[in-house]
Amino acid sequence: MARSPKERMEDLDTVLEAWKELAPDKTFGGFTVAEYETQVGKSRSDRHEVTEADINLTSKQNKRDATDEDGLAMRKLIVNGIVGDKDHGPNSTLYERCGYVREDDRKSGLTRKKKTDGDK
Repeated sequence: MARSPKERMEDLDTVLEAWKELAPDKTFGGFTVAEYETQVGKSRSDRHEVTEADINLTSKQNKRDATDEDGLAMRKLIVNGIVGDKDHGPNSTLYERCGYVREDDRKSGLTRKKKTDGDK
């Protein structure tokens, strides 16, 4: 199911806040935190326009969605950059603060059912 615009904005903000707090001077996916913040600001700005411009609601929502897609594409590169970074990686606090589960915290999912007397 598609994520709502509110959830997408929360995803964008989660990565932005974690990045600003834990690694503000690092670049991920070829982007600085300022570039990402500018992209997130565009999403925020587009949301504000949607609220104020009921007459153009459909048009503004489409614009916002396109901007979000650009931000989410950037977000994916940034998170992949965090995973591949030697100082951070998939077990880092930064990765976790971006809304992901650290590798060490994942369960394997492997379960084995116990045999009962009726099973042979």
